[in-house]
Amino acid sequence: MKVRWIISISLAFFSLLAACRPPLPAMPAPALSPRPTDPITPVLPTPVQPASGTIVVTRLSVSGHGTSIAIYGNSSLPDGSCLLSRFLIGDEPQDWWPAEDCAQVKDGQWQFEVPLGEAGRPEALSNGLEYAFYFWWRDDPAVQSQRFYFDLQGPPPE
Repeated sequence: MKVRWIISISLAFFSLLAACRPPLPAMPAPALSPRPTDPITPVLPTPVQPASGTIVVTRLSVSGHGTSIAIYGNSSLPDGSCLLSRFLIGDEPQDWWPAEDCAQVKDGQWQFEVPLGEAGRPEALSNGLEYAFYFWWRDDPAVQSQRFYFDLQGPPPE
């Protein structure tokens, strides 16, 4: 009997406590998911692809007595792509080379001409030195041509 009396008092106490307690705030309704019959189109982020392309030197022209350099080539890069270049004597980059000037790709072709004897450039290239140059895409320097080596001596006599 004593146990029933304690249970009755406990129930009354908890009922009174619950009646005095402020109501709980309303919980937001859970978001509805599409029904299994609705088509689901996932939206995935577009993966970033590394740039790719080719830059190929096809022709070099040194005019006069080495007073002008013209370089021609092909590229699979988009039209308007800017190709930058480096000119070397031996393995040393030359500060006088217009490295910030662009060779623009148009219809898969490009050309780059550098007159010597102006803007701090030497008057002419010299015999007996090994020259080299290469080009790269300004938007992705990993896309570059192979080094193109030349000298002014020409092929050895046969």
